[in-house]
Amino acid sequence: NEQLRQINIGVVYGVESQTPLYYQLYSGSISDVKTLVNIKKYNNEFGIKDVIYVLDTGFYSQSNINELKGERVVIPLSLTTTIAQDLLKKYGGELNESKHLFTLNEKLYTSIKNPDGIVNKFNQEYDIYLFRNKQMYNDGETYIYKILLAIEEKINSSKYNSEELLTEAIEDIAIGYSKYFKIVKNDSIYLIERDTSIIEEQIKKYGTFFLLSNVKDSTKSDILLVYKRKDSIEKIFDCMKNDIDRERLRVHTSGRAEGVIFVTYIALIIAAHMEKIIRANKDLKNYTKKEIIYELKKLKITEFANGLKIVNVLSRKIKTIFKAFSINYSGLNWAHSYNKSGNLSYYDATNEDLKYATNSTGSWLMYVIDSAGHVGEGTDIGIDANNKTHISYIDYTNNKLKYATNASGSWVTTTVANADASYGKTYTSIGIDSNNNIHIA
Repeated sequence: NEQLRQINIGVVYGVESQTPLYYQLYSGSISDVKTLVNIKKYNNEFGIKDVIYVLDTGFYSQSNINELKGERVVIPLSLTTTIAQDLLKKYGGELNESKHLFTLNEKLYTSIKNPDGIVNKFNQEYDIYLFRNKQMYNDGETYIYKILLAIEEKINSSKYNSEELLTEAIEDIAIGYSKYFKIVKNDSIYLIERDTSIIEEQIKKYGTFFLLSNVKDSTKSDILLVYKRKDSIEKIFDCMKNDIDRERLRVHTSGRAEGVIFVTYIALIIAAHMEKIIRANKDLKNYTKKEIIYELKKLKITEFANGLKIVNVLSRKIKTIFKAFSINYSGLNWAHSYNKSGNLSYYDATNEDLKYATNSTGSWLMYVIDSAGHVGEGTDIGIDANNKTHISYIDYTNNKLKYATNASGSWVTTTVANADASYGKTYTSIGIDSNNNIHIA
């Protein structure tokens, strides 16, 4: 009951970049054809070329198609149109034949191109592609027969002496399903029988869609892939409504509304880039954008009085995320270990040194432990029973695993082994047993 005005948002999406290119705001009174006119003008002004207009079924009209004359288009036909109904009736059965099978993105489809020749609509010629998603078709067929069998079992186990009562009983079980039955009278009792012709007509529609296209030299896979890319736009709007929570702007002036939408658009670009990285990286296949953001929120930075900033321990999940997004975290000063007595080792990215910090005196003191080359990454720290410090780390200059300790009263560094290390990706772990023996991995 806030009486907020409604606005429409149009987004133009780049297929190769998988990123929103620009957006436009429209009032609710703007017609589809005017929207298309504006989009064409903006594409020309911005120098956007190689455009394919993938429309929704609602754009199938003479005015819209005429406006896009000379442009490359893919237009889905509503199954309620005369041309679609005729084609479904003639070729709905043939679409199930194995000779029409092909795969796209690991999904199984059937397709027939121009079964009755090229289509001429509104004085323009189009190829027409008949498609069927086999999984959706099979699922739809299974679903409808489960409902029909359940209705038959319940209805025919009861006695109805009125056709109207029988119809109401069917609708009480599943709304809209009475049309799939014929009602027959046996003596004074009414029973139901399946109307196979209507059922088969409905089943033919499952997973079935028809596309008009004037994109020349295209295969059925090309056209289907272009059409499926509209899912990216739908995901953009889904992201806006759900991930960014922008279904309602909750503002009362045009200026503020435009400002909120602009910030939302920037967020959409970031979200689209995240989606692109997630899709391309198998290590992130089980992650969502929200889960990635949740993990990154766990990062904490400790800032000392001298200006030093140290990032807390990086979890395995955060390291996976950084790697997938090509984030080089070797430049961070981060503590791999921090013990209860207030001792930590860290890598100084600015000077490429191993450093040690302690607050054992009540205030933080920092020391350079090793500065010979690029040293200090992948560090870990341990304190023995005598309160002596032991540190493991990587020497990238010499590609060595090294060890530092103040057990003798002063700091001593020692080479342990060859490291075979990769920048930002190699870590060490140090442990001290009950006999104060040092173990490094």
